[in-house]
Amino acid sequence: THGISARAEAVSSRMPLATIVSARVDFHTTASPSALARANQILIVLIVFAIGFLLHPFGGLIAALAAAVLWRSTYDLNLYPETGYQILVLLSAGLLIWRARAPSTARTALFAASLGATLLWRSPLAFFAPALALYEWAFEHRFSFKACRKQAAILCLVPYLFLTPWIAMNWTIHRRLVIFEQGTANANIVTGALGLVQSVEGDLDTLVDEPIDTTDTGAVLGWAIRQVLHHPLRFAGAYARRVRYALAPHPLLALFAAAGLWVFRRRREHRALALLAAYFLAIHCFMSVEDRYFWPLWPLLALLACSLPAGARAGDQPEPDSPEYRFAALVLNGALALVLALCLHAHWLLFSFASLARQGRGDHEQQLNDALLAHPDDAWLLAERSGARFGRGDMAGAAGDFARVLPLEPDSPKARLQQARVSALMGKTGLILSWSPPAGLQQDLQLQIDADILMACAYLQLGRGREALERLTAAREKFGARNILVSGPQGEREKRVLEKLRASDSGFVGHCGQLQGPRPAAEKLALNKALAELMPDSCDVWIQRARLAAEAGRRDEALTALARAGALKPNLSAKRRMLDAYRDLKTFDQAFTLLEDLSARRPGNAGIWVELAEVASEAGDPEKARSALSRAEGLSPDEDERLRMAVAYGALNDPRRAFALLDALSRSAPRKAEVWIERAVLEARTGARDAALVSAGRAEAARPAVAEQRRLAGLYRTLGA
Repeated sequence: THGISARAEAVSSRMPLATIVSARVDFHTTASPSALARANQILIVLIVFAIGFLLHPFGGLIAALAAAVLWRSTYDLNLYPETGYQILVLLSAGLLIWRARAPSTARTALFAASLGATLLWRSPLAFFAPALALYEWAFEHRFSFKACRKQAAILCLVPYLFLTPWIAMNWTIHRRLVIFEQGTANANIVTGALGLVQSVEGDLDTLVDEPIDTTDTGAVLGWAIRQVLHHPLRFAGAYARRVRYALAPHPLLALFAAAGLWVFRRRREHRALALLAAYFLAIHCFMSVEDRYFWPLWPLLALLACSLPAGARAGDQPEPDSPEYRFAALVLNGALALVLALCLHAHWLLFSFASLARQGRGDHEQQLNDALLAHPDDAWLLAERSGARFGRGDMAGAAGDFARVLPLEPDSPKARLQQARVSALMGKTGLILSWSPPAGLQQDLQLQIDADILMACAYLQLGRGREALERLTAAREKFGARNILVSGPQGEREKRVLEKLRASDSGFVGHCGQLQGPRPAAEKLALNKALAELMPDSCDVWIQRARLAAEAGRRDEALTALARAGALKPNLSAKRRMLDAYRDLKTFDQAFTLLEDLSARRPGNAGIWVELAEVASEAGDPEKARSALSRAEGLSPDEDERLRMAVAYGALNDPRRAFALLDALSRSAPRKAEVWIERAVLEARTGARDAALVSAGRAEAARPAVAEQRRLAGLYRTLGA
């Protein structure tokens, strides 16, 4: 909503309609939470009554019973992101039933549009439209394609048109195909493939024993498919257990819904509603689940179950001219109009965001500065800029921004903690040692984790090691409770996964390092040594020790720490970090050993072969580097990998191949400053000064980030410009 395209990775992790509505509700509305909750409940009840009036002449009875069942349920109707999604699913169910009563092109288009809106919020209904078209072709039209081709074309096309601005935005920003949420469901996909019922969240690199990017949904999905093919019985058993787990909270409701479907089995409306409910249950159970995933299912089952009292007159249908029927049509069309208006707003923001990203508006802090000119008192923007300033070591600027946030959010414990953090790094530990969460926020574990770690750093500054260890111990326990999440009871498989996750400390060690901010490596070593005392067998502590020792110029200490880490059976994620450390230390024998292990595990991963070429080039082995680059070229490298390959070919004195790759990249990503900078560097190296100046100008026009601006400045100095 503020056009901060530098945060595009975060934007792509959730579907746009959900995040835009959440931003408006959480940050840009004065309505109270209770008023919003009441409005949400009223909308749900209105749509339930509209569906009831479409199902039977006694629809008021059906709807009233269904609403009563829902009202007495134990689930929370108002937890993001399920709230709006439940309304969208109910709206789609109502339009599906309205269409089933009297199919027409217009009603099919309206239903398809409502499905498209649900896809902009969450992705589970992505395959329902083709599933419905296939069902109608087989069972309603007896395999007559001519009878249903127009309806099927609308169903299979219109919902996905809603996704085109989202797909286009992601392609503009990331240069890869992102159709739905990027990375959000990865934990569910991984744990589902391992045979778990309830979802477990934690460090996925610990669970995925392949060198893949566990933040990339496509790579994770490919791994999961391979797991299912290798263990089909395990997956089938887990799927059946998930279905049982999903229906367990309301078994009688499911039973009466099945009975209601049987009584009204000759009615297209009830069959369509049952198909939607069955699909909703089935699609979720392909992955590990949580109770809340099935909240939108209970209204559908309640409407089927509460049709039973009207079973004695199952053949009766509501009259199209009745007031109830007209009310139902008015509610559904009015709700759809509101939803479509929200979708248009979301699409406009998507196009605007993509346009800003294409223009290249500088780095994160520059974009925040621009946004603050228009919204000088926006607390979120100020907090973001303070974090950016903190990250580059501008403590005074960060403290100034936090000082402006506090009057805007006087009750924000997070803002007070961040101000105390900056003060502690400026040598004033009083604020951080006196910080405590307000009484109403005792369950905000992330804030308490951060406070404990920052207090430990302050105690170390004061030479109070015992108190620092106490704070770190408390933080580690809370980190496990916050970042290793289990839904529902723990079966044997869940317990085994939890044991693996708890044995990995990479998340906690890395978080401790990030919280310290831009301090000298020699100072950060104090916290690392305290962590080593707390977790002496943690591979991640010793990898972090190696990195910090290398930054402090202590090469022997760094190599000793890496040897210690290697003896602790590191997982794939740890091996990759060890590889980076060995490269920085120019210890190529160990780097080659790790790369050979990674390439043997995943020979089809282009990035591994590119990295092998880079290491071989650094080690002075051009033949090995060329062989690895040739292998990478045959594995469909992505845009970033091709850029690294171009740089590697340049380092190997093969400008022809490097320019060929850079030519292709400059056509596919003409606004990517890094491509033009690498091209200018290569042109300068080959003596083409004029061409290098032109390329540098193209890079400058692409609004490069700060680090890229520094490279450009150095290049201009080299060129005498």
